[in-house]
Amino acid sequence: MAKTAITINGDTRILKRTSTISTFLIDPRKLLSDIGDYLKDEFDKNFPTEGARLEKKWKPLTVGTIREKARAGYGGKGILERTGKMRKGFEKTTTRREVRVFNDVDYFKYHQLGTSKMAKRVMITAPKKVKREIVAKIRKEIDL
Repeated sequence: MAKTAITINGDTRILKRTSTISTFLIDPRKLLSDIGDYLKDEFDKNFPTEGARLEKKWKPLTVGTIREKARAGYGGKGILERTGKMRKGFEKTTTRREVRVFNDVDYFKYHQLGTSKMAKRVMITAPKKVKREIVAKIRKEIDL
């Protein structure tokens, strides 16, 4: 039985890069997981800035809502913060093809999308600076 072998000679940097890209393409879960962690961290850091970090500052609370929060013992806390449940509710799932970052807290969607009686306050978003950081992470991983 005849054997066939292919030998590639060349710049070791190119060979290393090819190997890195190949490994990334075979199983990118670690990188995707890291990106998911980055996004969760960005979404968490968005709360103290009340939306300004990622998109635009959230609409201020009404006087009635501020009073209601104070009566309930949550006075002085920021917009969208009472118990911390929603802020801590960001989760991620990672597969070989994607990373999903989401928040399953039952009232999250009403704040994210807004309602006829509640202002939209976006918490999950990817402005240009976040997209640039994700691209930089990918480029670094595959050594481009």
